[in-house]
Amino acid sequence: MNAEEEIKGIIRKKGRITFRDFMEISLKYYYEKATLGKHGDYYTAPYLTDFFGKCIAEQIIEMCEPFEKVRIAELGAGEGLLAKQITNYFEEKGIDYEYIIVEKSMSMINKQKKVLKGKNIFWADIEEIKNFEGVFLSNEFFDALPVHVVENVGDELREVYVVYRDSRFLEELGEVSRKEIFDYLKRLKMEAPEGHRIEICLDALDYMRKISKSLRKGYVITIDYGYDAGEFCREYRKRGTITCYYKHRVSFNPYENIGEQDITAHVNFSALATFGEDYGLKLTGFTTLTFFLLNVGMDLLKNIRDYREVLKIKTLLLKIGDMQKVLVQHKNIEKKNLRCFREVPETIKKYKLVI
Repeated sequence: MNAEEEIKGIIRKKGRITFRDFMEISLKYYYEKATLGKHGDYYTAPYLTDFFGKCIAEQIIEMCEPFEKVRIAELGAGEGLLAKQITNYFEEKGIDYEYIIVEKSMSMINKQKKVLKGKNIFWADIEEIKNFEGVFLSNEFFDALPVHVVENVGDELREVYVVYRDSRFLEELGEVSRKEIFDYLKRLKMEAPEGHRIEICLDALDYMRKISKSLRKGYVITIDYGYDAGEFCREYRKRGTITCYYKHRVSFNPYENIGEQDITAHVNFSALATFGEDYGLKLTGFTTLTFFLLNVGMDLLKNIRDYREVLKIKTLLLKIGDMQKVLVQHKNIEKKNLRCFREVPETIKKYKLVI
């Protein structure tokens, strides 16, 4: 069975499915055979340069100073390249570490085990991680979680469903499927204008709750594409942020190449920060990836002599780094002036995260 067949089968039984369920099934099949990097559908920062992983490792070392050992739990580690860069840096520095990967895709786990052979790494479900002292880390994890899509029609909130008619997948609007969607919008004070679409990721809140439950003391680092809640309600965002990637081609049509293309939705950082506070995760700071890397990695940059490496880092800082954001939260630990927030851009200071 492929993604299309499974989705059609569910629609035949139920009549329609939420966009969230459509996206979840599509991505389940996609990640079982996905290839990242130059030969895949898109780049992530670790595929450009290991400067990315070294900077994150440096910041994690500072965060873990109160603990007897450096401990990391990474959510959705892709092919394992970031974990390799971070642990390589620890090993070069002679730092004792433990590294846990939380991963659902067996295909990705098999790739990770090959890339990370010989490392002090093991795999676990997030519910199995208890009394954790260290750092929870994710890089482009939350933007790949399935989302509900709602639209304001005549001042009434309607949800996007997927149906199959005339040999193709189509959208139709219906009643909102879950009360939590209304609660989410109310909590974040989000009011969509007429005809405006907003993606709502309840799965992200579930992960934040589980992270807080697993984390006894330490930090959470979230690196991803996204905005604060207010940005999602601006007129120029009226069609939402759903974006698809297929062989380095960008589209906004999730109903083609089903199960073969990546589907993402930008992260609502206000949701992560606000609900995170409700779950016991305090806001430490927020910045762009570019400023994060420059704040932490200036000493590393001084030692780089390879011109090709300089060009790769420049691409990381000026392209990916400017679009991605970094959210840091802490629990049961004194908030400190971390290096990554030494300087924060003025544009980010205007973001409203905890509502």
